Amino acid sequence: MHRIRIIAVGKIKEKYLAEGIREFGKRLGPFCRLEILEIDEERMPDEPSQAEKEKVLIAEGERLLKKVPESSYLIVLDVAGKNISSEELAKKITELGTAGQGDITFLIGGAFGL
Repeated sequence: MHRIRIIAVGKIKEKYLAEGIREFGKRLGPFCRLEILEIDEERMPDEPSQAEKEKVLIAEGERLLKKVPESSYLIVLDVAGKNISSEELAKKITELGTAGQGDITFLIGGAFGL
């Protein structure tokens, strides 16, 4: 059975989203062990400079990576990344399981990405 971990910057504040996440977590129960970790966003001044944004990205990135087990296969979710379909993602997860890699971590950055 796969162990899937989602590590994200920020907390889910919207009730409907939190309920949706709980529902999908229940649905995934027979297929994997799901763990969701949320880390706090770094504080940023209003209208931050590029240097301030980069500093926040570095700090959040370091805190995210500390939560990723060394043996976990890492999938980074980023708007600048490659788009894949649900079918392609499912195929990749199946391939990882077949290869003996059952621990998968998804990383989601904060407001300024990763």
